[in-house]
Amino acid sequence: MKKLNLLSVLLMFLVFGCNEQQVEQDIKIDEGISVSPWEIPTAFEINETLQFIAYNISDYEEATGIVWSVVSPDGAVEVEEETGIVTGTKEGWGKVIATSSITNLSDTTYVVVGHENPSVDFLEPVIQELEVVVGRSIQVEAMTLPYNVSDLGLIWYEADEPEMINVESHGLVKAKVVGVTNVLAHTIRTEDREVLTTSIRLNVMPEIAVDTILFAEDVITQTETEEFGIAFNYLPENANDTTFHYYVSDTSILEINEETGLILAKKPGSALAFVSNDRILSKAVKVTVNEKVFAQGVELNYLLAGPIQFTGQSVQIEANFTPEETFDQTGVWTSSNELVASVDQGGVVTAVSDGTTIIKFVSNDGGFTDEVEVTVDATYYYFAAGETNNEVSVRPRKDLSIEEIVGTNHANEEVDLIQLTRVAGDGWPLYDISTQNSAIVNSDYGLEYSLWAKAIKADEKLSHYNISLILKSSSSGVRVKKVVEVKEPIFNEWTEYKFNFDDTEAINEDIDQMELIFWDGHFGDTTLNAQYIIEGLTGPRLR
Repeated sequence: MKKLNLLSVLLMFLVFGCNEQQVEQDIKIDEGISVSPWEIPTAFEINETLQFIAYNISDYEEATGIVWSVVSPDGAVEVEEETGIVTGTKEGWGKVIATSSITNLSDTTYVVVGHENPSVDFLEPVIQELEVVVGRSIQVEAMTLPYNVSDLGLIWYEADEPEMINVESHGLVKAKVVGVTNVLAHTIRTEDREVLTTSIRLNVMPEIAVDTILFAEDVITQTETEEFGIAFNYLPENANDTTFHYYVSDTSILEINEETGLILAKKPGSALAFVSNDRILSKAVKVTVNEKVFAQGVELNYLLAGPIQFTGQSVQIEANFTPEETFDQTGVWTSSNELVASVDQGGVVTAVSDGTTIIKFVSNDGGFTDEVEVTVDATYYYFAAGETNNEVSVRPRKDLSIEEIVGTNHANEEVDLIQLTRVAGDGWPLYDISTQNSAIVNSDYGLEYSLWAKAIKADEKLSHYNISLILKSSSSGVRVKKVVEVKEPIFNEWTEYKFNFDDTEAINEDIDQMELIFWDGHFGDTTLNAQYIIEGLTGPRLR
């Protein structure tokens, strides 16, 4: 064996000592890195790509041996591990991390994709003032504007008075002493990198302990795969020690969320459920889970004997399952003609216009189908050729004549029409329309009347050709008038005139009379021999 002499030892000391000094120096140079761009957060467009770089803090030279990674909950940001090239793939955000493979030190920056202005200008509490029971915890939260960086972890929290509360940096607060204090929230402003601060007021309340927990029921029956909660009360009613947890005796039968109390019935059987606030435990409630019953058929029950008589009126159709205790009694409702009637997913049919539609139901369990025919007949003829209404009487004033003729209507169909002619000049040219047998106008679903009319050119030019409809109550004397102003009609062409009374409060009265006035505003001989041809006045049904 060879022996080392003194000179060899000294040389080894010098060589290894120098190498150790060099390693220490290299590590010191690499200690601390900074990622560029430094904006918090950095704005990206979708599919935008940008080179990120890590620098040594000591000399601001580009750092070597950097490994890049990203944390992006929704996959909006990607980074190449070796190059630091960052890509925004879709709307969302990501945390870009540069880690030194030499020192294992790292730096982080944030990227927001698909937002025009993801800057931080203001900081404010989500809830300005909160209450918490002494000894309990509560989560506080602040937000930034115009872009909220709370999800990015760029807001941190601390106690204004640490002797009263403990505050974790992410905002979880535990109250230690009764009183009023503040939680301080901080973040960095994008424009100038200054610290923004806001405060959240926290009222720490003395504990009022729960001494009794009572279930609303002692026994509960559910069906497998069903989710449910258990209702309970606690005493005293003003207790504030009310953070509850939930437990079951058999997790193979019942699956329970200990924080929310939501229970899933997993399979048939029985198990016990309990509630506790970590200080007292409730008595047990027994939960029995029955086997799911599957559908064998479905039949629709439509109770309305005749047509739906009012536009906007709704009628319930029931889907009756066989057997009655079928677990899943849901399905899809459709209408073959939604211009006639629509149907919601609860089976409620609403009339839209006259006609017929097929309402169909398909069960989710088994795909069983049934359908019913629904007819809407909501248009009532108050005044039309060939129409005889036992509930309506129509009479012209002596200055109008009425004659039924055959002609082409607005739809180019040959039908019976009414021709009106002004034959006298000593009054108003109007028709009186009155309901009979105590029938009154139904205002529950809207009051809009329609009149198709064709003006025949008069011998003398009139200043206007207005048409009006007046609704009246014989019991109260209330009169409500709607006027369609017509300065220059297109002669010998069909025009629809509409009179809408939905905005009139007086319609709450019992309206049982109408007046239809032609050439409204003209009195005397001016309109002699002037003519209209009309199809009729239609509107909501009577009740």
